[in-house]
Amino acid sequence: MVEIIILFFLARRNGRVADSKGRAKSSYIGLTILLWFGGEILGVILGYMIYNTTGSTAALILIGLLGAAAGAVTSVLIVNNLKSKFPEGYERVGTSTASWLCPNCGHSNTSFDKEVCFNCKTPKPGNSLT
Repeated sequence: MVEIIILFFLARRNGRVADSKGRAKSSYIGLTILLWFGGEILGVILGYMIYNTTGSTAALILIGLLGAAAGAVTSVLIVNNLKSKFPEGYERVGTSTASWLCPNCGHSNTSFDKEVCFNCKTPKPGNSLT
């Protein structure tokens, strides 16, 4: 039961990170689930081989859980290393709007509103206004 709860929160977290980088949420949630269960299955297979030689049921369970953990870590590494689809200086805000962060004050500005920061009037990154 605890495994399912951990998997739920991990998949939700990976989906949010992928979405913030402009990627499809559902693809990376699916990847997280696939890597979790794939790692667990491979761990159980390896644990079963050890079980046949030693007779230790604990090894079977422990190596299965270590395989699931390896799949979870792999999914987090993949999602964290995704490149953003937004230009440099932009990030996703809310559910559908891209915005840019002011390099001077850090204020979040919607990408289609102004060519300068609403807060401190610094030009938008990549803009030739000075």
